[in-house]
Parts: sequence; C-alpha cells; structure tokens
Amino acid sequence: MYKNEKASSPPANNKVVDFCCGKIIMLLSDHPGKLFYQDSDSSIYILGEHLPDAEPKPIALLSEEEQQMILRHYEQRGGNHI
Repeated sequence: MYKNEKASSPPANNKVVDFCCGKIIMLLSDHPGKLFYQDSDSSIYILGEHLPDAEPKPIALLSEEEQQMILRHYEQRGGNHI
C-alpha cells in the first residue's frame, strides 16, 4: 500500500537527481523540466533511484531563496538548466 492511501494510482515515476537543504530533489516523468522535492532527514539516496513511497511537491512551494539554492546546487552537479 502506498503512503497516501487515498491515492487512486501509484506515485508518479520519479528519479532522484540531487540532495540539497535537507530535501531530496526529484524529476517526475509526467512533469519534465520541473524539479520537485521531498523533505528528508537522511542524505543517503542514490542518484537516479526511484522512490516508490515518495510524496513529491513542486519546489515552487518553497521560498525564493531555497528555490535558488536548490537550482544552483542542481546545476553545479551537472543538471540541466531548468
């Protein structure tokens, strides 16, 4: 069962692309070109990993400062400019 039992379908196909500011940064297959995040208390994630229990949120929900920090960090690690 998925974390959000109200969901009628499994979580979006996600891929971990970075870890920054205590957040797992992901790309979702159904929203190409946009970064999503999930809060995390661990930094042990494999880049490219799919997280089946993820509950990703758009980084647009974060403060402008956090968004810029995440984008800079993602681009420094070789991510494409979003």
